Parts: sequence; structure tokens; C-alpha cells
Amino acid sequence: MGRQAILFVMLGVLVAGVLAPSMPLPGVMPGRDSGAFLYTADRILEGEIPYRDIWDHKPPAIFYIDALGLLIGGGSLWGVWFLEFLSLYLAGMLGFVLMRKVLGFGPAIFGTIAWMTSLVLVLGGGNFTEEFALPFQFATLYLFWLSEKQGCYSWRGFLIGIMAAVSFLLKPNLLGIQLVVGIYLLWTRVFERRWRNLFVTFAAIALGASSVILVVVGYFALHGALGYFWDSVFRYNFAYASTTLSDRFRAAIEGLIYLPGLSAMAFLVYVLVAFYIWRGRKIGGAQKVLLDVLLVGLFIEFLSSSFSGRLYRHYYIACLPILGVLAGFFRYILDALLGSSFARHPFSRGKRSSFSNFVFSVLSLVFILPFLLEIVCIMIELPNNRETMTYQTAQYVKSCTTAQDYVLVWGAETGVNFVASRRSPTRFVYQYPLYTSGYQNGALISEFLDDIVTNKPVLIIDTSPTNELIPPISSVERSNWRLVDENYGILPEMEEVFEYLEANYEMERRIGEAQWPVYVYAGKQ
Repeated sequence: MGRQAILFVMLGVLVAGVLAPSMPLPGVMPGRDSGAFLYTADRILEGEIPYRDIWDHKPPAIFYIDALGLLIGGGSLWGVWFLEFLSLYLAGMLGFVLMRKVLGFGPAIFGTIAWMTSLVLVLGGGNFTEEFALPFQFATLYLFWLSEKQGCYSWRGFLIGIMAAVSFLLKPNLLGIQLVVGIYLLWTRVFERRWRNLFVTFAAIALGASSVILVVVGYFALHGALGYFWDSVFRYNFAYASTTLSDRFRAAIEGLIYLPGLSAMAFLVYVLVAFYIWRGRKIGGAQKVLLDVLLVGLFIEFLSSSFSGRLYRHYYIACLPILGVLAGFFRYILDALLGSSFARHPFSRGKRSSFSNFVFSVLSLVFILPFLLEIVCIMIELPNNRETMTYQTAQYVKSCTTAQDYVLVWGAETGVNFVASRRSPTRFVYQYPLYTSGYQNGALISEFLDDIVTNKPVLIIDTSPTNELIPPISSVERSNWRLVDENYGILPEMEEVFEYLEANYEMERRIGEAQWPVYVYAGKQ
């Protein structure tokens, strides 16, 4: 077996280690976001259409990826986990090939280890949109570098457009790398007055992007869901991302803290580049075009990831491709600094000394040891987390209802519906849109109430004790409850919902450590 084949086998082992904590072991519930994606995916396999039949504010790609995973796994989460493995493996392979061709073998190994071990710090339970975007981001960087090297985009520009469309359909603010590539093309072509090249390149990219977007738009239009799609994905997200500059700045700084090792190396690359510019030296060679995009792109990625002002770790998965390649540049530059030829040829491929290899072996351990420690800690805790509150609830729901019964989860624990294989009586399977300021309205609340009245869920699980955004169903408990997030509010129309529920449902028991109230239908048939 050749050296490269061995490396790709080792890459598979590394990917398996990264995803080990998110393996679908018995008794482990999917996370809150993952539960919503999986429920929607399950309903897709039953013929339902996102947005029209199930409300969510994410673009559609994640639902259909999860639907494919469930199809592959025969309903098992192992199919989704396999797609996560495949996605991350492709991302690692593309990143390694890019760095090996641009920077050499050593930097490629170091950069790949650095970004992939850092992924554990922000991955959480997995099955996030940002995770599935990684191979498309690395592919964009590779196609861009290759096109600039050959002086022509042609079919590669078309593929970059496809990468941009898929990234957008996973999440709009995952377009950071494609955006900075567009800025680079516009800046360089206008500065060099290469108007024809600019037009042809952008036309190829636009054609690739539109070929995907038009298919998706046509699909939802054909199923009468295009208006719902616009309302959920665009109108809601405009309201969701409405925040202050200080919140966005705080979120961006927090992202740097989530990824300390990569952030420190990226900062040092900026310092070294600034030093050479200050000394009047130019950074040339095949690396410059990629480095230019990375240095600008990192700012754009952090701004995009922190745009909503919310401190969710998985948002910063989107920064890993640029941070990873910058880690490769960090090794490349230090190799040159420690090599005898650096004084004469900055950024050249001087012969690496044994001391240089020793330094980067130690630096690799700085990433690998915390990675292994994190993996061990998570895996030790998994058995203790198997009998979680949500899993107990899902098993209870499954045991005392039939497959034809509707079950309303009052809150955002949609994983209960998915694991119990019970339909929600309403497309608002989680109710954040009814409380989000700037989006909520009386018509949505009226629709929600009509769904409940019509479909009469046999059980309602009130998860408000563990969700500060959701008011309790009980008027007594609600009288002592206060909404503390200014981005959410309760409209007067919700009173009619509370009145109906209290008149037609009785609390049967409380379940789990947080004592979620369980309500059963007691109204007239």
C-alpha cells in the first residue's frame, strides 16, 4: 500500500474518531436541531413537503440529506451518521489534496490534523448544516486555486456556482468562501481591465448556481410550497438575525475562543504577512492567490457565523476550512523560517530541518491530545446520558399512544416526535415562530389553534420547564413566568390557545428530572 493510500486510511480513522461521540447509540437522543431535521426528513419519506406541511426556517438541503440517510439506513440513524462520515471524509481529503499541491506534504498533514481535531470543539451532537457544507467549501477553494493557476475557469466556474448554490441551500450564511472568491475575481479583473474574462467567469458561476436554484424553486412551486418556503426561510430569518452590532461582535470574539489553537495560528500568519509588507517585500509564487483569499475570507466567515449574534458553537464550523488551510500556511512559513534558505527566499520550499519537523510534531500533539481527551470524556459520559429526559419521554409517548395518534410537543424538543414515531398535529412542530418578534402574527397563531382543534392530539408534552422561550400551558405556572429574551414576545391571540388547552386537556403526570407536565385530551369528541 502506497504512502497516500495509508494516509487516506488514517484519515478515515481520524474522521471516525471525530464522529464517535455522535454515533447513534441506543438510548441517545438527537439534539434539538437534529431532532427537527430528522422529523422533517421522516415526513418527507411519507410524502410531505417542508414548509407547507412542516415549518422550519432552514433551507431544504439538510432535510433531504437526512431523508437520504434514513432511506439508506432503513429508518435507522446509522444512515445519517454514514452521510456525516462521508461528508467529513471528503472534506478532509479535498483539504489535504489542496494543501499538498499548494504547500507540500508536511503542511498538508499539519493543517488537516489541526482543523479536523478542532472540529470536536464545535461539533456538539452533529447533524448540522455547517457540517455538511465542509466538502463544498474545500472544493470551492481547490477549484478557485486551480482555475487561477491555469488562468481559466470554464467548467470549474460552473462547479463553483453549484457549490455556492448547495451551500446556500444548506444555510445562506455559509456562502462566505464563494463570496470572497467573487470579490477577488471582481477586484482583480476590474483592476487589470480584463472585462471579457470577468463576464465569462461570472456567467459560468451564475449558470452553475441557477441550474440548482431553479430546480429547487420549481420543485416547491410545483407542490404549492413556494410561498411557505419564502416565508419560513427568508422572512423568518430576517427577523431571527435582527440584533445589535455589539451582539455580533461579541459572538465573533466568542468564536475565536471556541477555536483557540487555530485562531492563534491564523493571527500569527496575519502578523508575518504584515511584517513582510511593512519591510517592502512581496509574497509571490503559487501560494499568493490562495493566501489573499484566505486572509480576507476569514473576516467574512467570522462575520457570517456571528451575524445572528447568538453564541452557538456549531456556527463556527464554517470557519474551519479557511482556518485549516491557514494552519497549513503557518507550518509552511515556519518551515521556511527554520530552514537555511528562508533569509534569501521568503516563502520558498527550503529543505526542512529535523528541528522543524520536531517543532511541528509537538504542535500537532497540542491539537491531538486535547482532541483525544475530549473524545474520551464524551464517550465516558454517554452511558450516563442514555436515560435522558427526552428519551424517557419518547419511550413513554410510544408506549401509550398508537402510530395514528397525534402528539404535540409544546416547545422545541421535536426529537420526541421523531424517536416515538408520532406525528405533530400542526406544521409548527416547534413553536418558536409563534413567539419570534418581527415574524409572529395572529394568522399563524390562528392556524396553530385550528390545527390542534381539528387534529386533537391525544397527548401534549409541555417542555417549558427546560425552555425559557416557551410559556407554560398552566395559567398558574404562567403567572409566575417571565420571558427574558427581547427577541421574543407573546401576542394577545395566544390567550385563546391557552384557554382552549386548559378547557380540553388535563395534566396526567409529570415526567423526567425536569418534571415536564403531560396533558391528555379530556374534551368532547
